[in-house]
Amino acid sequence: MAIPPQVGLCARRVVRTAFRSTLAVAAIGIAATAGAQTVRLPPVERIDAVYARYDSDSTPGCAVTVLHADSVIFSKAYGMAHIGFKVPMTTATTTWIPYSESRTFVALAAATLARDGALTLDDPVRRHVPELPAYASAVTVRHLLHHTSGLADYGSLDIAFDLTDRISDDQMFRALERWGSLNFPAGRGHMYSNTDYAVLRILVERVSTRSLHDYLHEQLLDRLGMRNTWLGVEQQKVPGAHALFHDGEWRPVLRYRISPVGRISVSTSVDDLTKWARALRDSSSGIRPLLASLERGASDTADTYGSAYGIATREDAGLALEEFRGVEGYRYITRAPAHDLSVVTMCNHYGAVVAEGPRIAALFVPGVDTTTVRTPLKAAAPSAPRPTISVTMPELQRFVGEYRTIDDKVTGVRVELVDSALVITVGDGRRFPTRSVGSGLFAMIIAGNERSHSRFDIVNGEVLLSERDVDTGAPVGKPIRRYVGLKPSPATLQGYLGAYEGEKVEGTLYVTVHGDSLMIAARGHAPILLHPNAEVDAFRVPDYVLRFTRDRAGRVTHLTLDATRVQGMRYARKRQ
Repeated sequence: MAIPPQVGLCARRVVRTAFRSTLAVAAIGIAATAGAQTVRLPPVERIDAVYARYDSDSTPGCAVTVLHADSVIFSKAYGMAHIGFKVPMTTATTTWIPYSESRTFVALAAATLARDGALTLDDPVRRHVPELPAYASAVTVRHLLHHTSGLADYGSLDIAFDLTDRISDDQMFRALERWGSLNFPAGRGHMYSNTDYAVLRILVERVSTRSLHDYLHEQLLDRLGMRNTWLGVEQQKVPGAHALFHDGEWRPVLRYRISPVGRISVSTSVDDLTKWARALRDSSSGIRPLLASLERGASDTADTYGSAYGIATREDAGLALEEFRGVEGYRYITRAPAHDLSVVTMCNHYGAVVAEGPRIAALFVPGVDTTTVRTPLKAAAPSAPRPTISVTMPELQRFVGEYRTIDDKVTGVRVELVDSALVITVGDGRRFPTRSVGSGLFAMIIAGNERSHSRFDIVNGEVLLSERDVDTGAPVGKPIRRYVGLKPSPATLQGYLGAYEGEKVEGTLYVTVHGDSLMIAARGHAPILLHPNAEVDAFRVPDYVLRFTRDRAGRVTHLTLDATRVQGMRYARKRQ
């Protein structure tokens, strides 16, 4: 029977996928009896379920390869490398490993230079990068590697900083010079800072006299055959079949950060990372001794869950894991060393590769109860959706606002009323429309699929929001509550108006009033809503707490911004 043209592509993909899955199942059967460490044969449908939301001609895509020892026992791709042109994802398609996730490559470059005697990891950084301010003279290469330098995050020094901004190395050094101090004495604390690995990349390039890309290829990547791996290259310049990343609403991200830390990003493929995974267990590759040389000097206060040069070890449901990952949870290689199992997975959507590696590893390891893994597997087939229940506007309005943890920590979750429906915005800016399904439950719609339910409850006058499993209705995680801050009077709001000039940071901030809301903006950027905090003259914006200060006469004279990665950014109010 002839295949109609409009379904031909899908049909061919199904046939190709079925063939690849058959090969994978056969390989799994061999691997399960091949060595002392065993793996089990999961139904292919269970693996497919992990990537179900990406297995479509209208979604970004993912690719995964599973190795037992050095043997590939499963390999498959899902979804699209390019949605508009209907280009399917493959294991050979290159895509992006962002910034914190790519630190391992920069760290290995520094370790290679140390191995060859070009530097030591205890060298003062200013010996190689004299542009670093004098107040950072005690900062060593090892401090950069372990985020114990105390250097302020250059992006946090600008409230208007955006991931797509173009910032030069010189701009970063000028911002650090003007800031004038470390957040804590070098080696006496721990704080993730993009400045650390931005400076480390500059140092590697100065000492090696090559670009990071050229140096790592010369020393390591070419020898491993990783010829489709690119470091610090703008995405539009990556040759071959490359999949653009997508944002939270699945729109292609056409601009990428061209900045000091942006130039450590890596573009690579699952096929190339499979070679990397093999090299991790090959003593002749030299990677393990290099990684071991980086371990000494970690701070006692260091967060070992993904903060030290992009590698973390942890246990999940009794399964010991080694993860190559970033601070936001993007995992591109997950290893279960006791079972000699490696999972390599990449997607061209930032939120996709957060839990997939551990989920897949759990499926292949005998004795692991996958229902207890902290990132539980969902059923392959979604449940039949409940009918929509009508809710009045006043009832919906009760749920609108910012939500924080029970102990008042900021979550970045906001609920808004848009076109008579609730929209939930999460911390990374993704916005999910919802529909009421009754009993305080609202189905969150993600790329057309209802992946979870959000439940609103009113307890002792407070509005609580919790996530519920679609199939069982059981709570997932702890609830958060709608935050109710102090509401300043119109006269108080007017007292904040004006332009504020940075004292130790560059730039001017403009505070304005729109209706009964206070807004803040930097030049060239849209105003941001300031949310009242629980203390007088204090407000919150994403990633910052803003406080106004007054003179003895009660007039506002300054505002100060505090963030996790830098505190005490003070702006003086210009005369009105």
